[in-house]
Amino acid sequence: MKMGKKKSNQSVYDELKAKGYTDEDIAESFIFPAERTPEQDAQWAKELNDFREKRWAAMTEEEREKEKKQINDLAEKFRKEDEDETSSDK
Repeated sequence: MKMGKKKSNQSVYDELKAKGYTDEDIAESFIFPAERTPEQDAQWAKELNDFREKRWAAMTEEEREKEKKQINDLAEKFRKEDEDETSSDK
């Protein structure tokens, strides 16, 4: 898997429309992803892991620290939201 410039949502949409997909087809594919076999799930997980490893290796130490902070901040936000939901359910 090559790391390249990330496509914008609009360019992805335009490509799918050019291939003849309807708006409904496009929306459905994002909301209800296709059924996958366990083998396909394993392959997808491997490719994602390989991509993450390459991305991480290409980062500077400063970029890694920034990424870690963003992940930790997001995890803390989710923990607080869960706590808020749990306390409001009581």
